[in-house]
Amino acid sequence: MNKKSQILIGIIVVAIIVFGIWYLAPKENGEWRMENGESSDKNGESVVENPELIPVETEQFTKTYNSPNYHFSFRYPEGYTASAFGDFLPDGTEASTIVVQDASNLQGFQIRISPFDEDIDMTEERIRKDIPDLEIREAQVVELGTERTGLAFLSDNEAYGGASREVWFVFRGNFYQISTYASLDALLQQVLQTWQFE
Repeated sequence: MNKKSQILIGIIVVAIIVFGIWYLAPKENGEWRMENGESSDKNGESVVENPELIPVETEQFTKTYNSPNYHFSFRYPEGYTASAFGDFLPDGTEASTIVVQDASNLQGFQIRISPFDEDIDMTEERIRKDIPDLEIREAQVVELGTERTGLAFLSDNEAYGGASREVWFVFRGNFYQISTYASLDALLQQVLQTWQFE
């Protein structure tokens, strides 16, 4: 199976899982930029950017998630729960999903981890080559304390009410796709600042 197929299958699986988990949760429609304003979506319709970014207090990051299989950890806020489960890709290889969500409203973020046999920096050009129809806006290079860099970008993911924040990177033979509501950007940024690989 080629890389384009693996990435596309991964995205489809992520969308199905997120939709199933957060189907009844209230949806936010935000953007990455910190200032309020308007922009147009891909259909030319006006979109309100960042109606309300949810504030984050770092002192509330009292819990730690440790992954024994992938050897990383991160901190997350009190009141959130973290759960992990595995599944299999169509080619029989194992993948994992970690869901971290607020117990009161079931909103949070998801980490999808699947095998990847290229040791690359994830770039906008690479994603566009493999998935030309994927919406990518405001792409930025990110580092997570690794020798590899990843890509953070906004996308149109209906599982997150139409506006999602995505962070994708490759490390130690695995492809990481981190997704959340655009309005939870501040939360995800703070979580990623605590991320450590062993």
